[in-house]
Amino acid sequence: MGNYVAGQKIPASASSYNAWDEAAAYVRAHQRGMTSDRTKGFIDPCRVLIKNVCGADRSRFDVLQLGAPLLLDSGDLVDPVRLVFEADTMAHQMRHGVVLLEPIPDDGIGWAQAQGSICAAKVDIVREGHRRASFEKDGYSLTSNMIGPIELIWKPSGTGVKTCTVLLTPTTAKIVGKTQSGGVSAASWNGACDELTPGTGTIDVYEWDIDNEKYVEVTDGSGNVDQDVYNIATGVDGAVGENKFVAVATDDDCVPTVEVEDCEDGCT
Repeated sequence: MGNYVAGQKIPASASSYNAWDEAAAYVRAHQRGMTSDRTKGFIDPCRVLIKNVCGADRSRFDVLQLGAPLLLDSGDLVDPVRLVFEADTMAHQMRHGVVLLEPIPDDGIGWAQAQGSICAAKVDIVREGHRRASFEKDGYSLTSNMIGPIELIWKPSGTGVKTCTVLLTPTTAKIVGKTQSGGVSAASWNGACDELTPGTGTIDVYEWDIDNEKYVEVTDGSGNVDQDVYNIATGVDGAVGENKFVAVATDDDCVPTVEVEDCEDGCT
């Protein structure tokens, strides 16, 4: 947010400014007695400030679900370096959870331990339906996709380069999708140089609907969200027919690869 000088208008509503001020006051109060590294601005990206919005006081080591970061009326992060998130009762085991490192009263702010390294980063949102991102050669922002190693925890609406909150610690991506027309071809060997050429295809991406307990197609303002995939299975049984549900995981180089054995109703 930066420092303001006398007479300069602060571009925030009372509620937005108060939320920021509460977080700043908390940090100042807890810097007393800390080591010099702390007072010089050391930030542990695996620990975040959370505002307890579950409706009750919570104890140390309780677990809450990480929600959206606190925002200014402009839609910008209250503090892009020291992030402050709302945290509520866990709604599902697959959501991002945090462990409270101290007692936090209802509507109060305190420290929590997050999963991995969480920070703000610039991400080029190619499609609104994208859930993950990757580093790009010669790029100065992450690029959104469905299969990259970096998870998007929160992003503003729209496409283009946006400031998002991300889980920077690499995680294994796995998605489910339905093959499009033509399916996914099998891989083939080049006998002359003993080299494998992967098969290729495109899938419509599906995600798990927690409320209805079923997979539903991922869509955004541009329609269905699709993903180019590769196949390293060879031979007649290695090809995947069209309109088949398949599991897709990333290999060691983060290349989205079809897991042929998981195809629904066979892979022919």
